[in-house]
Amino acid sequence: MEEGKGLLRGEDSESEGDVEEAQPSVSIARRRLRYQVLLHLVLVLSIAVNVLQALHHTTFVERLTIFPELKRLQQVVKNEHPEHGETFSAFQGPPSTLTAHAWNTLLQPFYFNATENEVSAGGLSPNVSVRVKDGGFLASLGVYHELHCLNQLRNFIYTHTGPPSFAENDMAYHGHLDHCIEVLRLSVMCAADLSFYTFTWPKEENFTFLDAHSKSPRKCVDWEQIQDWSTGRKISLTPTVLYPDEEESSE
Repeated sequence: MEEGKGLLRGEDSESEGDVEEAQPSVSIARRRLRYQVLLHLVLVLSIAVNVLQALHHTTFVERLTIFPELKRLQQVVKNEHPEHGETFSAFQGPPSTLTAHAWNTLLQPFYFNATENEVSAGGLSPNVSVRVKDGGFLASLGVYHELHCLNQLRNFIYTHTGPPSFAENDMAYHGHLDHCIEVLRLSVMCAADLSFYTFTWPKEENFTFLDAHSKSPRKCVDWEQIQDWSTGRKISLTPTVLYPDEEESSE
């Protein structure tokens, strides 16, 4: 019984010398285990940090805006590069029912009514800002201003099929287009698309421009986020606004 008891307790089953020899082995094994556990923890933490950084830097982009809902926009990697001579979308081509519908739908949220606090937060003065009759101040996001400019340039390309007013007041319209070109120049230089383009010889014998090609991916904001926000706050494309003398009489 005593012998069995000693085996169960781990006592008296080995000589004193054997126990002394076993202790260093146990100590080394424990150190190895601790080292492996620590190594795994460091590895897991490193992966977690990398994932969080990837999510922060590639999934969302911080925008300079006064609107909290638009400060962090999700990014989408796209590989879209229209090539010369191809119809890439419904936004291209001479005026038609298809192009008109595409552009009108895109530009529907052009205007929204901003609050007085939003106007002030944007560094502008509510005292000189145009008021909307139904309340608030007439406002628009820069991206819709730029899209409007693109549409104006597109219409000018097809002047012969555009509204009669184009021909009736060419000089005034040229001034507006010049403004549009400057708006787009600043926006293009601000965004600075770094897509890599190469060029090929056109198939046509009599050509004016080389064909440009690119397969570069690029990060784009998730347009639906902007569109949803803008649509939720949009007002009519022909809003009723108050002129200065009307503002005084309404107060």
